[in-house]
Amino acid sequence: MRNIKKFYLLFFSLTVCSYGYAQVLSQNKTDEKRNVKKPPSLMVLNEAQTYSLQNTPQLFQELFSPSPQNSFSTTHQFQDQLGFTHQKMQQFYQGIKVEFGTVTLHSKGDKITSLSSEFYPIEEFDITPRLSNTQAFNKAISHIGAQNYLWEYPDAAAEMDDYQKPTGELVILPNFESGRNVADVNSFHLAYKFDIFATNPMSRGILYIDAKNGAPLFYDAIIKHATSFGHVGSSIFTAETEAAYCERIANESENFLVAGTGATRYSGSQTIETRLSGSNYILEDLGRSVYTRDALNQAPGSTYPYVSNYAQFTDNDNNWTSAEHNNSAKDNAALDAHWGAMMTYDYFLNVHNRDSYNNAGAQIRSYVHVDNNYNNAFWNGSVMSY
Repeated sequence: MRNIKKFYLLFFSLTVCSYGYAQVLSQNKTDEKRNVKKPPSLMVLNEAQTYSLQNTPQLFQELFSPSPQNSFSTTHQFQDQLGFTHQKMQQFYQGIKVEFGTVTLHSKGDKITSLSSEFYPIEEFDITPRLSNTQAFNKAISHIGAQNYLWEYPDAAAEMDDYQKPTGELVILPNFESGRNVADVNSFHLAYKFDIFATNPMSRGILYIDAKNGAPLFYDAIIKHATSFGHVGSSIFTAETEAAYCERIANESENFLVAGTGATRYSGSQTIETRLSGSNYILEDLGRSVYTRDALNQAPGSTYPYVSNYAQFTDNDNNWTSAEHNNSAKDNAALDAHWGAMMTYDYFLNVHNRDSYNNAGAQIRSYVHVDNNYNNAFWNGSVMSY
């Protein structure tokens, strides 16, 4: 028995010593999310191994053995509160972006400590499309089948982070239909990528169209629905023009940021940041860029009229009590939306050191009282609607 123990101890020691440059925490296996077999998704380098950022090409070669047609380009880099730098790199194949193909290097000083990987091994792949951007776009529109799209309404599109009619980006898309068939796990599609924002019926998502035959390949919904595209009604207000909006803003009183107390509908009494506008307080937190507004029961319709033609929730003493706001319109729900948006901003800042959800100070706009008896909520990629 003692000799057997010595044998296993020796075997274990040799195995550990031969482990090489990296300790792989996530083994090479089929990805559970997209069913694509690929290299390990998280690797932590041993203390004995020192790879500087200048050695990144060598490290990639040892880990992934990419073909010469594969390349990587940095898309984002930031330093966290612990002093670690996180550098996100996009995978390309012959200059075409590999969708979802990214590698993130984690380093301190100049030393790489770990990396997160979603690398797709592409060896030989035809990158010549048979369809033009316009042909693929027409296929996308035919597949969505909506009556109206946001790009038809420039004023509303400008309010939605300046949304533009998509022209189509040529990408290489992993074959999500390959399942666990070993013969297919490394297959890919050449595809056009479109951000399609439909307003009637309402939907928004990223649609990938096969660049060879025009078939729809994958739809990544931005507006999430449990069972359908969602609820659509008719608009009852005319959208405010840009000139009128600018005049209204210019005539408003100076901005005073004030902490108030809100008796929310679902979250108890909470401290909320508001702004003094004239003689009333409104639900605007300029420090976090959080804005909560009354949609006046307007339906999203084709133009999202409430994003520019809205009313403010107001309080005369900044003590937003249930007696005042737990009314038949249930205005106190706006206090939940406002406080929740503030907490969302704080979460991204305190936990991830990010300035808003996009790390670029994006506004968090909420519109409450959308449509009539609309017992739902959705994020359309730009604003929240309740």
